[in-house]
Amino acid sequence: MDKNNLCLSLSDIESGLCFPSVRKLGILGGSFNPIHYGHLILGRTALKTLEEKENEDNRNKRNSIEAFDSENRSDSFLSRECIVFLPTGVPYHKKNSDLPPFSERSTMLFLALKEENERYRNDSKKNHIGTNRCSIENEETLPFFYSTIEGERSGNSYSYDSALILKKTFPNAEIFLIIGTDEFFTLENWYKIEELGKMLHFLVANRNGESEERELTERKKFLNNEFGLSCSFLNMKKINYSSSLIREKLENGDSISGILPVSVEKYIMDKNLYH
Repeated sequence: MDKNNLCLSLSDIESGLCFPSVRKLGILGGSFNPIHYGHLILGRTALKTLEEKENEDNRNKRNSIEAFDSENRSDSFLSRECIVFLPTGVPYHKKNSDLPPFSERSTMLFLALKEENERYRNDSKKNHIGTNRCSIENEETLPFFYSTIEGERSGNSYSYDSALILKKTFPNAEIFLIIGTDEFFTLENWYKIEELGKMLHFLVANRNGESEERELTERKKFLNNEFGLSCSFLNMKKINYSSSLIREKLENGDSISGILPVSVEKYIMDKNLYH
């Protein structure tokens, strides 16, 4: 993995690649069939939350930034707070007959995240967000990347297995799994959910106000009491499109401009995907 290919592979991990300087890692999994601006907006929203959490942690630790910088900053081209996009290999809970090859979905992720990192870097320079330390880091490091570990492993894709692998590569990171409300209401059925909950926190995106606040709060309390899960909620802007809508538009010959990055749209057209 490097700052040009943005891809953390299984061979990278097996070779001992490690990023001890990353302090907050958000995992955003999905089929990304295809990746679109809804996914990217969710990634941005989650990243902002992780940055706020890290800033709060640093305020509570005297001299933590200076000590951390001197010990760890030189080892990584990744930001302290990162989002890893994790395309599914064989999702155990979904039918996958309409999935393009894993390599195609991975390529579309690369194109989208290359553009997203550039957007983030430009916005950081323009707006001078945060402290001087943050501004410098935003210009030199990358907050978004993807990993092919689920596609490279055989068998079903389980969040527990992926989190276990990523924990070795990001030993000092607090890990967050980003999910939607549909997944939030089925967590008790997940593979090794209690063990998973001991490794990470859940960030729940209530997209388009799908669930009532009271319902979410009651559910959060239940999951904590019964399974020891730590959950918090993301405030998401309204998104009026989805991967299924994009596939439907392509099948019907309708325009998909503005719904996903231009580079991804061009790739889909060049490869004649979803037609």
